[in-house]
Amino acid sequence: MSAFTGMTRFIAGAVILLGSLTMTACGGGGAAGDPVLGGGPGTGTTVVTADLSLTIDKTTVPNTGAEEATVTVTALDAARNVVGGAPVAVTVDNNAFVTPSATATAAGTGQITAKVAIGSDKSNRAITLTARSGTITKTVSFEVVDSISGSKTSDLVVTLDKPTLTNSGTDTVTVSVTALDTARKALGGVPVSFSVDAGAVVTPEGGKTATDAVSGQIKAAVTIGGMKTKRTITVTVNSGTVSRSISFDVVDAVVTIPRAADLTLVLSSNNIQNSGLEKVLVTATAVDASRNALAGIPVAFTVDQNAVLIAGSSSTNAQGQVTAEVLIGSDRTNRRVTITATSDSLVRSAGFQVSGAKLTGTADPTVMNVGDGGKVEYKLRDVNNNGLAQVPITITGPGSLVTNALTDENGTYLFGYTAPLAAGSYDIKASSGGAPANVQTILVSTGSIPAATGPVLSAALSLESNVVKVNTVGNTNRIDVRALFLGSNNKAIKDVRVRFKVDPTNAVGGTFSIGAGTSYSDVNGVATTAYIPGSRSSPTDGLRLRACYDLVDFPDFADDAPCPGTSKEISVKLTVVSEALSVTIGTNETIEVGPANLTYIQKFVLLVVDSAGNAMPNVQITPSIDLLAYGKGYYTWNAAQSAWIPTVTARCLSEDVNRNGSIDSGEDINGNGALDPRKSDAAISMVGSTKTDASGSAILKVEYPKSHASWVSFKISAAAFGVLSPPAVYSGLLPGDAKAIKTETPPPAFVVSPYGIEPIPGNVGNGCLNPN
Repeated sequence: MSAFTGMTRFIAGAVILLGSLTMTACGGGGAAGDPVLGGGPGTGTTVVTADLSLTIDKTTVPNTGAEEATVTVTALDAARNVVGGAPVAVTVDNNAFVTPSATATAAGTGQITAKVAIGSDKSNRAITLTARSGTITKTVSFEVVDSISGSKTSDLVVTLDKPTLTNSGTDTVTVSVTALDTARKALGGVPVSFSVDAGAVVTPEGGKTATDAVSGQIKAAVTIGGMKTKRTITVTVNSGTVSRSISFDVVDAVVTIPRAADLTLVLSSNNIQNSGLEKVLVTATAVDASRNALAGIPVAFTVDQNAVLIAGSSSTNAQGQVTAEVLIGSDRTNRRVTITATSDSLVRSAGFQVSGAKLTGTADPTVMNVGDGGKVEYKLRDVNNNGLAQVPITITGPGSLVTNALTDENGTYLFGYTAPLAAGSYDIKASSGGAPANVQTILVSTGSIPAATGPVLSAALSLESNVVKVNTVGNTNRIDVRALFLGSNNKAIKDVRVRFKVDPTNAVGGTFSIGAGTSYSDVNGVATTAYIPGSRSSPTDGLRLRACYDLVDFPDFADDAPCPGTSKEISVKLTVVSEALSVTIGTNETIEVGPANLTYIQKFVLLVVDSAGNAMPNVQITPSIDLLAYGKGYYTWNAAQSAWIPTVTARCLSEDVNRNGSIDSGEDINGNGALDPRKSDAAISMVGSTKTDASGSAILKVEYPKSHASWVSFKISAAAFGVLSPPAVYSGLLPGDAKAIKTETPPPAFVVSPYGIEPIPGNVGNGCLNPN
């Protein structure tokens, strides 16, 4: 029998044993737009709740778990009067717990309160409370921060510029500290303190007490102080509750530090995209005069252009090499980053190019009369079409006008101007983020615009992208729409009249930046505008954009009407998507063994896509696990079947009914002084990054003691930030190794349930009441 067949039979058997332990809750939604009614008894009136007002007493909560945030929910009618008796339901995310004061608002105040605790999860994160009353939904959030520093620091990376310090009294060791968040991104403005032992003295560089705003680093110099004895000095770095240490030795000044004759510097790539996910591996190799590799050679790295350096070691290994990783940091502009390696008097430099930033512009209109107002919308995007916010942009034209500004939070800038008073062709040139310059050409005339010279033999409507995100409050997502008109010999036709329309089918909506006005093709035969989505998404290719065109002026018309007169139509389809639409969880048939050979590990994959089926990279994943039930019993060896056969003596639901981790009245059913199954009987965590990769996938794992396999029923919930559908859910039993079931000696670690085996013969009581 194959291992796979054995595993299948084992897991199937386990499911039969404890299948009844898994409980599934199902629910549904009400009719959209149902009114929410309130009003006190005897009033004779019914008041409709029109809104919910949420207030919170604090925006941050320390990660000690001792403090709670109190949210007050007030039900209001259309006149902003409070409504009593209105039903209100509250929920929280990210492993928090909420305790509402009531399920309906008080008659006099129209309010309920809800206390939110962070639970056993002490990680820094955002927690959102959602209040619902009928179809009305409101949210309020607060941050879980470090209980001492108030920051979101997850780790401190500490490096030294050299491995030893001479006892000359003038020598120093530079300690570099990089503060990182849970996504391993550098954090600026984080308070950091230094301390040393063994009589040494530490002095922060420039008297600073917090990490640099851009690089997330802070440095300090360590000297031996007044003691010249050889010893080990330990530097301890603290930021709130996060503490890291690093040590080095004090050596005699007469000791000769090895020096290299040459130093080479190699990069893993000379060009990376500005997605923020790519990194460059730096390798420095020290050699002697005969080109032999030298170990123990101190090498220090530095980087420029706001990049982030993560050094692996401060001296070369047995192969004469030392490595480091370089990330682009939060700066996603195009630029050249230089890495410098220094060893004694040897200095070597190498660089790589950050690329991917692109600047586009849409002029509206491109043909105009003297003195008319015009505008150009510029968009600065990275390689994934994400906006680059707060980046300087310089615009020259029309004429000698020069404008300096910053892109907004979406990476856009709207430039307005007045057409010159002299007819002619004018260029408007813009540069930003190191991207190639963008040039828009406008034509200015002194009278009416003449009819276009046809005929039009080729007309096409195209898009900057066939997928665009919906707009919520504060967003300005849009894509450029381009109509091209050519005549004989593919010659561009100027002054073609174009009116753009959104097909009302599917009721997706949206507008064009030019509105209902007429656009004119330029000298390149191109008429442009921008489509601005509304708040509704569409099916795949579910929105059609139309353009009617003619050589002469023609009147406006309804969105669903045919092109008027002699004008003709061209169209193009696209998909309007939400940030992310769906998340799926799954696993394989493999059960791994932990590194200490004491645990089993089952891995799961999460896939996140939008409504077009496109993978969604860089989406934050938040997993949780709930232990639903446990079983009591034992396995016995069956020689005929050559397998261990289970006997289940009791099946018990989780004693922690309200899942708060505390023993409440009536919960410790078996009286053993604990809640079974314990929360620590299984642990869930992400493997590698907590965000999806370029393919929209992320890996998580569940690890549990071998002795608990087949005896615990569990449910995984995995939520993705920005996903509009419910979290992905996976339920099952903690599986064991199929090989262990087929091996008589030694018996499996789970041969006896860790929760006991009674009732035994003669015990007719409920086994869940017995701790044995």
